[in-house]
Amino acid sequence: MPAAKKKIKALLMGYNGENNTGAESRLVTIARDVREVFQSQNLDLEAVVLTAANARRYLKDPEVKMVEIGRPGQLWKVLQLTFEPYDLLILVEGSTFTDHFSPFLLYMFLLGAWIHSFKPGKSVAYAVDALEMREFNKKLARYVGNKIDLIITRNEDARERLQAWGITQDILVTTDTAFQYQPPPREHTDRLLERLQLDPKKPLIGLAFKEFFWWPVSPKLWGPKEDLYRFWPLYHTWDPGDKEKSMEMKGVWSNYADWLVEKYDANILWIAMERMDFPPSRDACLLMEHKDRARLIPSNDFDLDDITGLLSRLQLLCSTRYHAGVLSMVSSIPMLAVSHDTRIESLYKEIVHMKFYIDYQTPDLLRRMRERTEELLGAEAAVRAKIRGAYPRYLELCLQNRKILKEWFSREFWPLSN
Repeated sequence: MPAAKKKIKALLMGYNGENNTGAESRLVTIARDVREVFQSQNLDLEAVVLTAANARRYLKDPEVKMVEIGRPGQLWKVLQLTFEPYDLLILVEGSTFTDHFSPFLLYMFLLGAWIHSFKPGKSVAYAVDALEMREFNKKLARYVGNKIDLIITRNEDARERLQAWGITQDILVTTDTAFQYQPPPREHTDRLLERLQLDPKKPLIGLAFKEFFWWPVSPKLWGPKEDLYRFWPLYHTWDPGDKEKSMEMKGVWSNYADWLVEKYDANILWIAMERMDFPPSRDACLLMEHKDRARLIPSNDFDLDDITGLLSRLQLLCSTRYHAGVLSMVSSIPMLAVSHDTRIESLYKEIVHMKFYIDYQTPDLLRRMRERTEELLGAEAAVRAKIRGAYPRYLELCLQNRKILKEWFSREFWPLSN
């Protein structure tokens, strides 16, 4: 074990530096947690990122070193990093145990944890999730998961899945680290709304839309340029008929946005929570009849403070994205989900809000979205009060992540001072 006061070398491994507001909010808050836990120690903290310049838009702490792996010639660094002598490998990707987006990410995280298990250091899965996966990948997760020294999940559903897959060690449950992130000062968002040329007297409704149908990202020898993920050979994939379903979904959301303008005299923010959400959000926005009442908020151009500030001003959030809901709860924003995402479903179950969770494959989806919106805004004060009452518990659970990490480290390495 390391001697007391020896420099602690820690690596944060996740899906960062891709202008993904949710992932970057986790990176910022987990770096903050780690710094808080080891404030009395000599800490050397590094973070794996796809693009360092993007990650720096969010994580401004100059003491956190960036290890960039986002270009083809840099992928070898993933393997190199796993052999570096880190005291702590911390898996920070919220969806660590999932293959829905791309099995490549799952394999990168599992490879890192597996190789690290042969070294003197320890590995931690920090407030992560586990979603349904292919059977082969469940077996891999079981094999490697039983070698991870500390597993904390962000909901009970994730713990139950990991246990069902055969992970036998104790798994602790808290919640997502992003619940501690606070919106910027009011003046920041005032200036932003003025720049967007939106009438502050009109209701503001946010639509966090994504593409449901172009998953997973998989290696292919060739494909259409518009389906290229970041670089060859990784492409978004479509099953037969999915592009037609995609256009139909965009039509539903654009019609919903027009209805919000007409019924509530609302201004619309199409909030692209990550880089990949911009093309479908733009397409749906362009289909609107009332385009003049809508603004695109792409994460490439608006940072974490911008987006959390805008979320805090909404009368309603209709979201396909988990972290849009998480980051809006601090401001007690009424929210509606259209999703296939078990992360959102878990959140809505926890706050007894499932009436406002709509499966994206629901027949006559537009009608259901309108009905639930009317019901939600008809009870706006009560809904805000419910969310306001639920938030302190999430903040408490969120801050328990630090306590768990500190107590565990004190047992495994050496006692940390308060």
